[in-house]
Amino acid sequence: MLLADRERQRREHVALYAQFATAVERLYDLLKPGLRDLATVPDQFYVDLQTGFPEAWNAMMDHMQSYSAPQLQQLQLLLNDGIRNRIFRYDISIQLVTNILQEQVTLMLNPQVFPPDRYNMSEVFRSIFLYYIRGICTDEGARIAAEHFARR
Repeated sequence: MLLADRERQRREHVALYAQFATAVERLYDLLKPGLRDLATVPDQFYVDLQTGFPEAWNAMMDHMQSYSAPQLQQLQLLLNDGIRNRIFRYDISIQLVTNILQEQVTLMLNPQVFPPDRYNMSEVFRSIFLYYIRGICTDEGARIAAEHFARR
């Protein structure tokens, strides 16, 4: 199941880069499948996976590291493209933003920080990522993001 999900994610990311013209649209839609997936996963799933199936949890964490490494490189290129096109602020640190986005995934999945019986994971995802991304946008990037969401 985890291998099939990784392949699905890879295909979605390839299609995404061909579909959207601006870096902010690509970045938002890069995160959108994660939001969709979280909405379909029972809230207790990640806690149960961590505690009851540590090998599967470790495989998922390994996937995040191995699959995410090339994705992080793509993310860095995406951020750089957004800076060049004045969609993202010129004063952001690409390395820091990339690391922060990666660590936000770990934070989001931490049941001590966001117990699934108290928090909806889709809303946690939205609150962590979408608002952060708006913060790195220029006024033009924020306008594009608002238009993009209005169409979606």
